Amino acid sequence: MGRASRAKAERREQTDRRLHQIEQGTRRCLICSSTGGIFRSAEHPVPESLGGVSVLPKGVVCDRCNNERLAVLDQAALKLAPFAAQRVFKGIPSKSTGKVPDVRLQGGVLRSTGPNAIALDMDGTTEMMRELGHTDGRIHFNLSMKGGPRMTPRYVALLSSWLLKIALATAWFQHGDAVLQSRFDNVRDSISDGPRDGYVAFARRGTPSPSITTQHWIGEDSNIAVIADVYGMTFATDSVNPEPVIAPPPDDITVIKFQRSDFRGYRAS
Repeated sequence: MGRASRAKAERREQTDRRLHQIEQGTRRCLICSSTGGIFRSAEHPVPESLGGVSVLPKGVVCDRCNNERLAVLDQAALKLAPFAAQRVFKGIPSKSTGKVPDVRLQGGVLRSTGPNAIALDMDGTTEMMRELGHTDGRIHFNLSMKGGPRMTPRYVALLSSWLLKIALATAWFQHGDAVLQSRFDNVRDSISDGPRDGYVAFARRGTPSPSITTQHWIGEDSNIAVIADVYGMTFATDSVNPEPVIAPPPDDITVIKFQRSDFRGYRAS
């Protein structure tokens, strides 16, 4: 058995042990730390509507957090134009309607017309597509994904919480119930809409990618920093630091900061 296969087998054994511990012991929610809730549903760290396949098993996140706060975060993230467009490209339907939702962009509408088929209806007022060249009979073009919610501090605060819930779920897969310790309450507070100062750094441009990857780091003060690449769009945030602690970002990176006051009254709708 090769090194990669052994590592995969070890991770599977660790997950199996954690599932057994959940079944045998008192369930405690990863998000709110409650032990008195109902645990009937499984949480998708990356929502199914974005093609996420990784699942936190039943017993890790209580139904209330899963169906309320985490659902709000997922719906807010899905409003980002590049994410919504991926649903069209991949033909991922809405659970409520069973249809692939249209994406309204600045200058037109992107919609699914059938399996592996899309249509772009442009209104002619804004340039959405620009031809880049030809290679081997293929036309390469740039598609502007302007649209969706404005990147206001209030919206970015919600996006930060969404990225951190993905990071905390990933940490559970790697470290198990160790992330239930009180020293990680700063992360749970950040996910649960606890007012704080923070930031989200994101790339101004993205290159379409078929995959979703995340990396997280646990700091000395038990904060969690995360970098997520979602279909070619890269985002980064932190559960404690109010601004990036790395060197000043390059020109193609934007940093939007938010403050405690930006948490008041925001909703995903």
